Amino acid sequence: MENDKKESDENVVNIGREDSESEEQSKTEDKTFLITRKKEIYRLAIFSYLLLGIGAALIYTARLNPEIFTLHDDTLLVITDAYNVIVLLLVPLLFGALGASSRVMLSGLKVGENLKLVFSSGLIAAFSWLGIKSKVFLALVTPYISNSQIQNPQETSTLISETGSEIYSMILVAVIVGMFSSNIYIFINQRVEQLTGKVQSSPNKKINKDT
Repeated sequence: MENDKKESDENVVNIGREDSESEEQSKTEDKTFLITRKKEIYRLAIFSYLLLGIGAALIYTARLNPEIFTLHDDTLLVITDAYNVIVLLLVPLLFGALGASSRVMLSGLKVGENLKLVFSSGLIAAFSWLGIKSKVFLALVTPYISNSQIQNPQETSTLISETGSEIYSMILVAVIVGMFSSNIYIFINQRVEQLTGKVQSSPNKKINKDT
C-alpha cells in the first residue's frame, strides 16, 4: 500500500511538472508572438508615415510649383512608344504560349500543371519578336548574308527593312520559338527523370542480387 501511495504521489508530481512546463511553453510562445506582432505593427507604422511624408512633400511642391509635373513632348513620345510596344508584344506572347501548350499536350503532360512553362515560353517568343522588330538580330546577320548570297548592299538594306512586315511570318516565328523553348525544358526534365530513375533502381538491383 505504501508503495502504491508513493507511486501515485510521484505521478501527481510529474503531472504537475508537465503542466507547469506546458504553461511556461505557452507563455513563451505567446510572448514571442506578441513581440513579432509588435515589430510588424511598428514597421507598418513607419512605412505608412514615410508614405504620408512623401505624399505631403509632393503636394506641397505641386502647390508651390504647379508646372513641376508637366511632361515634355519627348517624354510623352517615349511613353506612347513604350505602351505601343507592350501592346504589340502581347501578340507573340499569346502565340508563343499557344505553341508551347501544343508541345506540352503532344508530350502527354497537362497544360494546367505547366502554366509556368507555357507563360515563360510565351515570354521568350515575345523577346525574340522584339529582337527581330528592333532589327538588331538582322544587323548581326547582315554581313554573312551580304557576303554569301546578296552581292548588292541595296538589296541587303531592303531585306532588313522588309523583313518583319509580314504578320504571318512573325506569328509563325513566335509559335516556333514557343514550341522550341518548351521542347528544351521538356527534354531536359525527362532526361533528368530517367537518370534519377536509373540511380534509384541500381541500389535495389544490388540488394536483390545480394539476397
